[in-house]
This record gives sequence, C-alpha cells and structure tokens, in this order.
Amino acid sequence: MRIRWSRTALMAVAGLLAVAAIAVAKSATVGTGRASVHGHKESVAVNAKGVTIYELGPETSRHLVCKSQTCFAAWPPVKAKGAVTKMAGVTGKLGTIKRDGFTQVTLDGKPVYTFVEDGGRRGEAEGDGIRNFGGVWHVFKES
Repeated sequence: MRIRWSRTALMAVAGLLAVAAIAVAKSATVGTGRASVHGHKESVAVNAKGVTIYELGPETSRHLVCKSQTCFAAWPPVKAKGAVTKMAGVTGKLGTIKRDGFTQVTLDGKPVYTFVEDGGRRGEAEGDGIRNFGGVWHVFKES
C-alpha cells in the first residue's frame, strides 16, 4: 500500500520537524561550582557538566591566542550550538564568537575553555596558572 501525501500535509510535517529540531538544539550553559584551586576550594565558573572553565590571559575575543589544533587538544573550547544560558551566581557577561568551524562561548569578552587534564570531572582545576600557548591560563573565579 502506498500513501500519497498532499502538499499541505508535507508542509505541516516539515514544520513540525523544524520545531522539534529547534526544541532539541543544545544550548551552552555557564554556571558556578566549587573547585580545588591550588589546594583551596573556591567558587569558579563551570560548563553545563560542572567542569571548570578557564581563560587565557592575554586573550580576548578580538585578540585570539589559542588557535592551533594542539592548543584545542589540551584546552578544548567551550562551544555553543544554539542559545547561551547563564545560571544563577554567574556575574560575568556571556557571549559568543565565531571561530573556524564552530561558535565559542565567551565570558566578559574572553573565550572560555576546559582543560583536558581535569578529566571532565567536577571540582578539578589543575590548569590554573599554567603558562603555555602564549599566555597564562586562569580559572574564572566567581564570588
């Protein structure tokens, strides 16, 4: 048995699929969490999974320093696919910048990253103070 779809029915199904795609689009979320920074528990900015996020001084959204695949392998950018959401406790201004093939989250105009040696675990901040890739990495501390 073959079903014949009218143009109106096809348009309606296409519209529903588009709405569903928008509804499941991932948003980037930045919140706060506690991490051990040089042996002291501190309030830091975290990604949607609760993993500590970092900024690279002197990098800004207009002066990018971490640009190589080697840098991205050690310091994965926090990427946005859709909306960017700020949770309670985050005092900085969230935004995004377009990079080569992806959109990266910014906090106070600075691109943010995670650190591969934190292992994707909450409460880790092993990258604070590391000097490489043209600057010094710091956790975003929240009050």
